[in-house]
Amino acid sequence: MSDCFEYCFFPKLERNEVPSAKFRVLDAFWSRGLLERDSNPSLIYGGGEAYGPTSKLASLFSEGDRVGMDISYEIRGMEVCEGFGFQGWELNEIKGFSCPKCDVSHEMENFPISAEITKFHESGKIPDIRCPICDALSDARLWKSDPPLTFTYLGFAFWNWMPLKGYDAKLSYPPGIWSLDIPKMMEDAAESPIAFSHGRL
Repeated sequence: MSDCFEYCFFPKLERNEVPSAKFRVLDAFWSRGLLERDSNPSLIYGGGEAYGPTSKLASLFSEGDRVGMDISYEIRGMEVCEGFGFQGWELNEIKGFSCPKCDVSHEMENFPISAEITKFHESGKIPDIRCPICDALSDARLWKSDPPLTFTYLGFAFWNWMPLKGYDAKLSYPPGIWSLDIPKMMEDAAESPIAFSHGRL
């Protein structure tokens, strides 16, 4: 089975709001004993800030003995994506996206989205994207796609966890349910609306 991730992010947060929102989200997990407190970069691809799930978190899933995320996968961390929060691997899942002004859909291969990602990475500012049809400039966070483009200053990638929301569990995982609404917990902690994306390697 390939490694997969679900990505929860906060498109409405501005950069100056990220440090406190990030701490509140992490503390929501830590205070409930759901994540290890020490960062372990080996739990994700490419290193960086990441925290492993605890057995207490695994017990919140109804098929806890089949979760796997607590011991069997080497890649199983919750990755913190702060500052430049564009995960990127979800681009393989997106076929096209639509301008928020004229609603015309553009095929991914015919649109220079990678240039906008580079611009975000270099400037640290979420770019405005110009529509080649109506010529309108719109904040990248307003463009629509499935899954959505993840232009954000704060996101969390859940590597090889059971689906929290937005990912088709029938594709790779056994059926089951969480006894805690983890995305809602994160949204309440961040005090900002949450959005979802996903991808796989």
